[in-house]
Amino acid sequence: MSILPEVAIYGGAFNPIHEGHLSLAREIQNRFRISRILFVPAGRPPHKFLAGDPGPDHRFEMLKEAIAGHQGWEAIPIEIEKSGVSYTVDTLQEIHLPGRPWLLLGTDAFEGFLSWKDPTTILARADLLVASRPGTSFLEIVPVVSALFSLLGKNGSALTPEDACLLDSGEMSLWMRIFHECSFRLALVRADTPDISSTMVRGVLSGVKDPSLEKKKILPASVKSYIVEKELFVKDDLSKEAMPGKSSRTVSSGEKSGHDPMVNMIDLPEDVPASMARFLLDRKVGNIWVMSPGAECSYADHLIIGEVENERHRDAVMDAFDQRFTKRGEPFLSEKGPIWSLMDFGDVVIHLFLSAGRRLYRLEDLFPTVSLWVLSHDGHFEVRKPEDRHAPNDGGTYLSIPEPNRL
Repeated sequence: MSILPEVAIYGGAFNPIHEGHLSLAREIQNRFRISRILFVPAGRPPHKFLAGDPGPDHRFEMLKEAIAGHQGWEAIPIEIEKSGVSYTVDTLQEIHLPGRPWLLLGTDAFEGFLSWKDPTTILARADLLVASRPGTSFLEIVPVVSALFSLLGKNGSALTPEDACLLDSGEMSLWMRIFHECSFRLALVRADTPDISSTMVRGVLSGVKDPSLEKKKILPASVKSYIVEKELFVKDDLSKEAMPGKSSRTVSSGEKSGHDPMVNMIDLPEDVPASMARFLLDRKVGNIWVMSPGAECSYADHLIIGEVENERHRDAVMDAFDQRFTKRGEPFLSEKGPIWSLMDFGDVVIHLFLSAGRRLYRLEDLFPTVSLWVLSHDGHFEVRKPEDRHAPNDGGTYLSIPEPNRL
């Protein structure tokens, strides 16, 4: 086994590819002296619904535009050319690389690694390089590392919570274990990449203002030109109108007597509620509803309600908000109980529930005459009038919590 592999496989939806992807690739290439990075866009991934997918051909063309001119970077269409579901274990077998490549994963994808098809064979064919993603924590994957090492029969070498905290804080930038007898390595890397996600990019491209992205370069110029030329990720007029945080038309005095969807909207700078809701969606929060009760609510102008899978998921989401807002000078108040939690930003209050808590408290029933907005998988808002409202699991149309990307 060579000291450092020459090749890394970087898979993902790339929907679209953005500067966060490219920044990670550059950092990994430099730090690990990798001569080739193979970008493998997903065709039909088994663990992830591709929100707002313009199609694999467009995603592949954007990928080629983004990596053009980067020495050693290649776009591989092996998965998008398949008619069925793509699995990492099959891709590794079909690429036919000499030696063992790095398989580059984000911490969120690695968290579900043991649920992938034939993880043992993947470990026999590749080394894992797990990089941090903004808003995620290495502390969350401590149990996954332990389970993975148990699979390899290496119970005494797992990641400790103390080391995970050092990685999360930046005091440690690399944690690695090498098992020569089974030719396997695991590297955990604290990456210095911008806080950009494809969900956020799609929102901006469809007309949503996101203050966190205003001063950032989010797309290569060539990719932006391609998107404009092909008219990708464009939201229709109805979706633009039904956007929490900012009304797109004037409401007449006659309309105010009824329950028009836009009557209860109160302007906040830069569509803050919409931006926060999409931030939750990107952190895999499900069933996201946004309400703007205005004067009907004594403690906030806007309420965001969402569901988390468990307490660990909830804590990770709250930590992500803490990293984004508190560290840039916008602290918030927070409280949490066994099945509920809230984050109070003043004008906006976010309520996160486990599913049982969502059904028990039914906060939306406190404002029966207020319209709400349901956030779809692709980051668009769908207006729900008072007469059309149902609680989750009571017959309405809602989001399920998306599972992590497999590669």
